[in-house]
Amino acid sequence: CPQPARPSATQHRPTTTLQSTQIGPHNLIFILNADGTNSLVTEKYNPEKHNIEYRIYGNGPFLSGFNELDVKFGLFGRAGLNIEYGQYPDEYKSLEAGITFDAFNEKLPILNKAEQIQFFPAMYIAFNFGWKK
Repeated sequence: CPQPARPSATQHRPTTTLQSTQIGPHNLIFILNADGTNSLVTEKYNPEKHNIEYRIYGNGPFLSGFNELDVKFGLFGRAGLNIEYGQYPDEYKSLEAGITFDAFNEKLPILNKAEQIQFFPAMYIAFNFGWKK
């Protein structure tokens, strides 16, 4: 026997937390032509040194540059509207939409020639479903 539908609930969920992020070098594998031979070398990317004469072969190993990680601290904030609904009391469905905001104490070097920024706003939408016991 189906049970009656439960009323939907609307919630506003603001969140603020401290956060940290790790920034490390981007190591690439380059093909070097020395004395007519090709050799592969893994190096940290440097735009002044690695110009058109260097050919990029691929990404460096996963853990290369791991010892050069730098930690940056910041704040994370989120505000959203969550609407829960469901046909039965033991099922859970919700739709959430909102904005997020990351702020760091200094500008982060993300890409070499891109503008470095310290504030990262974003919008999100999420759909959740499941059952309650």
